[in-house]
Amino acid sequence: MHIKKIILALLLTVTVFTAINSVAPTTADAAVTVHRMKVVHYAEKFIGTPYVLGGMSRRSFDCSGLVAYTFEHAAHIYLPHKAARQARMVKHIKRSNVKAGDLLFWSHYGYVYHVAIAISHAQFIQAPEPGGRVEISTISQWHPSFVGRVRHHAYVY
Repeated sequence: MHIKKIILALLLTVTVFTAINSVAPTTADAAVTVHRMKVVHYAEKFIGTPYVLGGMSRRSFDCSGLVAYTFEHAAHIYLPHKAARQARMVKHIKRSNVKAGDLLFWSHYGYVYHVAIAISHAQFIQAPEPGGRVEISTISQWHPSFVGRVRHHAYVY
């Protein structure tokens, strides 16, 4: 009988703990989601903008220039203008956990050479290559090397 009471108490504790931790998102979570969506919607404004190496203005972008410009103007978050430097400023996450506003990175033997902004778990926006234009692409066709989440509180100015 004593063991049954202990087991019931444990089950009750687990149930209460689960209920407490599965409540609706907090105000802070909602604010982060708003930032993410602002970033995505701002980046979408530049679809069709020409790729130019070193570009970081409304007239032209390279991949990291699009990311830096978008985060600066949409969320007031500073990111440097180099994909490798941007990669050092994010928290690495599992590809299966990608959300709108996360950054997708491509690398080869440790050298990060491309970055893009996730729109969803399936699509992203990028400035692809010289001669190209800012476009929406699918993650399943491009296979990023890793995903990073910008720490919204760390770089806000």
